[in-house]
Amino acid sequence: MEPVTFSHAGGPRLAGLYHGADTRNGVVLAHGFCNDKASNGRFDALSRALSEAGLAVLAFDFAGCGESADAVLTPESLRADLDAAITFMTDAGHDRLGLFGNSLGGSLCLRVRHPAVVAVAATGAATAPMQYDWSDHFSARQLAELEETGHLTETVESPWRDHVIVSASLLQAFGEGSMEERVGGLSCPVLLIYGGDPGDDEERLLAEAAARAMALLPKGSRRLIVEGASHGLRDQWDTVTEEVAAWFRQMAPA
Repeated sequence: MEPVTFSHAGGPRLAGLYHGADTRNGVVLAHGFCNDKASNGRFDALSRALSEAGLAVLAFDFAGCGESADAVLTPESLRADLDAAITFMTDAGHDRLGLFGNSLGGSLCLRVRHPAVVAVAATGAATAPMQYDWSDHFSARQLAELEETGHLTETVESPWRDHVIVSASLLQAFGEGSMEERVGGLSCPVLLIYGGDPGDDEERLLAEAAARAMALLPKGSRRLIVEGASHGLRDQWDTVTEEVAAWFRQMAPA
């Protein structure tokens, strides 16, 4: 596990952990909303499993998160950062890539159309627009900041920072983009994993949308429900790790 830094043209410094391997096959891990490359230990465990399967792995922090340079999270910055991570891997000789993302990271992975990407897996990804009442998620003080400045400050528990700044445009993007725009045109198989906790309304809606999206996804795609798990699947991450490692092991060796 090697600490690395990289960036896109004119972009901020991005920090990652790279597990190298003498193979063309690699996986990029994209974390969720306001999280980081460790993802509360989940990505550390997944990186180990993928590395043990013989794959190169890059887990990285989006700009404004974790150990990467400060930035305001926007839809454009997140997409550019993921593109930079893909370029890092292809420049390292891994030109057959899998993408894995959790929650927002998974939604971003589903929008990638890159010739090096041969498989995608995601937990809790949005295949259709989701409408949120942000007053259920943020305080009145945060919403006042959003109204006044166009962004809000979210306190986080991370080894590298105590807050993340989120733009209004990113919050707006959760409710935008049709299903066709989000998953149409993918040319590689996709594994979509969701929790089956009946009390988690957000995860239920995400899973129901994914069931409809299967008709748009390439042959060989799968939707998996992990019974009893809630969004993020923290308590059932061993199951996620096994399923995702098996999914990416299927990438044809070269």
